[in-house]
Amino acid sequence: MDLNYAIMQFKEKKFDIALPIFQSLASENLTAKSYLGNMLLEGLGIKRNLKQAIKLFKEAAEEGEEKSHIMLSKLYYDGTGLLKNNKLAFEHIRKAAEGGHAESARWVGTFYENGIGCRRNIKRSCEWFQISADLGDLEAQVRLGMAYLSGKGVSKDPQSAMSLFL
Repeated sequence: MDLNYAIMQFKEKKFDIALPIFQSLASENLTAKSYLGNMLLEGLGIKRNLKQAIKLFKEAAEEGEEKSHIMLSKLYYDGTGLLKNNKLAFEHIRKAAEGGHAESARWVGTFYENGIGCRRNIKRSCEWFQISADLGDLEAQVRLGMAYLSGKGVSKDPQSAMSLFL
């Protein structure tokens, strides 16, 4: 069974084709496990099973699967199927960001900016916005540019701000 084929079918919303492939690969492939978790979470081609989805995300995240960390962060943050826990939401999104995921790095910055699951730290927030911006995240570039305009978390530098906006 081919994982890439299953992912393509998933993206084309052909869940009846993708599901058995993910199921057959999930025990040996973290990406397949994460996709299967997503299908169970959303009830895509299979009956919704939040408990099983969370189990799969946790198993994959324990082995470093980035998207599972992102999903667990969202579930802990929202309190969906798990007790709401901002500290665990922060830890999981940070692990995804440390793996080089641009949007997750921006979210780490947002968590620091607002003190969600961590101590509020505007300087660290800007550091994570910079990491995210360097990875190509446009929203992080805007957030960092605004910080340079205001001088909050970084030295006030309108030139740096303008370069991020262009």
